[in-house]
Amino acid sequence: MMKSYDNRYVQLLQLAFRQVMGSMVITTYNNDTIIFMKEISSDGDISTVDVIYPAYPFLLLFNKNILRDVLKPVFIYANNEFSN
Repeated sequence: MMKSYDNRYVQLLQLAFRQVMGSMVITTYNNDTIIFMKEISSDGDISTVDVIYPAYPFLLLFNKNILRDVLKPVFIYANNEFSN
């Protein structure tokens, strides 16, 4: 059974979807897909936890694999894979 929602709520969810998905840049690293989330109106930081944290409930609901790929850059950096 399909629930009926207020049109304003549906519009809010559409905007949230566009905001989260529009901040993503999909790329590859070592033949593996990774996704960077860029900040809007900041100094150009990418994949910071303060941007990923509010988006993760949406990503868990929408597609868990996208959340995994969004977290990969954080773990790669934390593992120091980019050091000399």
